[in-house]
Amino acid sequence: MVEEEYKLKEEYGTEPSAQKPEQPKGPKYTKRIPKIKLPINKKLITVIGIIIALFIVYQFIRPKPTKELAPSPEDFQASITQQLSELTQKFNQNSAKITNIEDELDKIQSLASKTDEVVNNLNTTVSELSKTVQQLSLEQKTAEITKIGKIKPKVIYHVRAIVPGRAWLEAEDGTTVTVRLGSKLNNYGTVTDIDVHEGTVKTDLGFVIKHGVNDI
Repeated sequence: MVEEEYKLKEEYGTEPSAQKPEQPKGPKYTKRIPKIKLPINKKLITVIGIIIALFIVYQFIRPKPTKELAPSPEDFQASITQQLSELTQKFNQNSAKITNIEDELDKIQSLASKTDEVVNNLNTTVSELSKTVQQLSLEQKTAEITKIGKIKPKVIYHVRAIVPGRAWLEAEDGTTVTVRLGSKLNNYGTVTDIDVHEGTVKTDLGFVIKHGVNDI
């Protein structure tokens, strides 16, 4: 069988698909594409290279961020306990300060009450002293009037004639004088009243001048 196949191949040759077509012989022509040369800026390339190199070096030498470790339950509990202790201490300090302030306010209020009491006592004392002074002044004035009333003036007057608001007085020696309300008589004082019905003339020193002989 193998020999028969080999013979067939020799008779018929190779398969058409395996045979290459013959190309015409002649001069060969090839198309050449011109190369475009772009201008190259050497300085720009150098700068870019330096930047890239620096970036690579920075990536290696930059400090890596440290990862924060989550606190353990024991540390967390200790932190909470410490914070609560500090808050409690501050609260106690504030409470003590508030207590001191309240004590000071109580002292001030007590002092104010005592001051009001002292002021009231002073007002009462002043009022009593004022009444005493008035009483002494009245007693002194009464004593002076009584003393003056006991002293008889040197000139004795009696009423000669009298009309509303005016009176004519006559002395023992026969001299006369006319008086009105507010007139002043030597040793008698100031005329304070002229009474037509009673026929009298009164002075502020307590003298009463009447018809006829004066009754003092």
